[in-house]
Amino acid sequence: MGALTKVGQETAIGEGLALGCLRLGVVGVSADEPAVDAAFAHAWRNWSEAQFFDSVNAAADRNDISRILDRSERRRHAIYAAWSCGPTLRPYVRDWTLDEVAAGLLETTLVTGDQWEELARDFTAQLGDEHVVRAG
Repeated sequence: MGALTKVGQETAIGEGLALGCLRLGVVGVSADEPAVDAAFAHAWRNWSEAQFFDSVNAAADRNDISRILDRSERRRHAIYAAWSCGPTLRPYVRDWTLDEVAAGLLETTLVTGDQWEELARDFTAQLGDEHVVRAG
């Protein structure tokens, strides 16, 4: 992966987490910021690829994920996926299939669709069923 800027890393995390959630059938998560931040911090600590996104903070006292998700729809460079915000944060892909999103993110980040799914799986497991909306 070429060196991504801080904004590039944040964009990739928003898009990759959206991809991972959608691959798991997750169509929404609670917008409860403390719950989202705590779940992401846990998932981030366990995710082997986090080391390649050194500009993204996921510590208890400084966690970027709520801001990343909140801004994802407005990011100019978010090509593949984003999150709509409201009482429920909803991941969506733009004009692509999930396979095309995975291929695009692999090309720009060297992170596979399965690795994004791993991050999303841990994130949503930490949120718990009461904070996760699944398709169907």
